[in-house]
Amino acid sequence: MQQVDGSIRLGAGGGAGAVTAKAGVQRYIVDAFGASLVEPWLAAHADVSRCVLLGASCGANIADYVARKAVEAGKLLDPVKVVAQVLMYPFFIGNVPTQSEIKLANSYFYDKPTCLLAWKLFLPEEEFSLDHPAANPLVPGRGPPLKCMPPTLTVVAEHDWMKDRAIAYSEELRKVNVDARSLNTRTQSMSLQHLISCSRRRKLRPVPRILLYGQEVYIFSRT
Repeated sequence: MQQVDGSIRLGAGGGAGAVTAKAGVQRYIVDAFGASLVEPWLAAHADVSRCVLLGASCGANIADYVARKAVEAGKLLDPVKVVAQVLMYPFFIGNVPTQSEIKLANSYFYDKPTCLLAWKLFLPEEEFSLDHPAANPLVPGRGPPLKCMPPTLTVVAEHDWMKDRAIAYSEELRKVNVDARSLNTRTQSMSLQHLISCSRRRKLRPVPRILLYGQEVYIFSRT
């Protein structure tokens, strides 16, 4: 890793494969956790052998991607272990449209053209495909095998046009004996409130939320 002209460059040398990121990204990390990059509360209370990944919308795609990479890494991550993931109205899509994608494509929060634009902006131009592994969790050949994935709770919203693919992902996980459940809520905001409500009934104490990729993440610990 090198710092050149105010930017952080990752990779060997300055070839085409190098990835450049603004130095401000590092500054935000330092602002959040201090120069040591250690968050005191997590260091004192967290059990890193029982990590649960949670993401909402595009954050759910990130959570699923990280979970897959954690499975592939295996013991290389010890003592860190991902034991479950929560995917809240994930931003999944694919070349073959589902019923909800057809029925709800032009209504409610955003339409299909807006979603396609988001994926075109996100994916490299030469790799653009609605069946890209980052977009479609059920694309053939995407590793690791689904049977290796951690227990998964998938939350969908009633009028989310992407909900059918998220539900299909949950169903495919169950077919290979992964503890995978889906929760269909009327609104997106209620889904997070439901999770917080469940935590209170089980006597879990929420600590101050943090932001990850613009998404609010709550961490719970037993009282």
